[in-house]
Amino acid sequence: ILEMANNCFVSKQYDVTEKLALELAKFKETRILGLYYLSLASDARDQKEKALWIANETLKAQPENPLVIYQKGRIVYQLEDINAAIPFFAKVVDMNINSSEIQTFSAIKSYTEKDFIASTENFSKLSSDQVYTYNVGPLFSEAWAQRGETQKALQLIAELSAKKKDNV
Repeated sequence: ILEMANNCFVSKQYDVTEKLALELAKFKETRILGLYYLSLASDARDQKEKALWIANETLKAQPENPLVIYQKGRIVYQLEDINAAIPFFAKVVDMNINSSEIQTFSAIKSYTEKDFIASTENFSKLSSDQVYTYNVGPLFSEAWAQRGETQKALQLIAELSAKKKDNV
């Protein structure tokens, strides 16, 4: 569901993104990511106040989540100005920028901007288990392919497919 939510968001299918985000939010282990995507979809629809409210509520549940803090900074920047947003951006930078969430976010952001070199570099900082768990293998593989590294793309998919035989 997470990959589908991301793909729908990237392709500007915000209604579907919202539905998938609500599904993610139903489960404790994916609730924060669901709310995060719900905030992203609201922001993309120019529902800034709603997006900010969702980000604030999400931060009550997980106050140190760098993705949500960054999202709040983005919204505050749009609603107010850079001076109001800087504390949120600074907090993310002060956090462990090498966290898997930030690496994943950076990799996906680079991928959507068609910067496949930066995308593969950021995805490469994740462990194989993280790539599998976050379900970003198809994006990582496609980024390799877009760089002309088809052998690496195929090898990655083969490795991820071998991780869990019942998913093949």
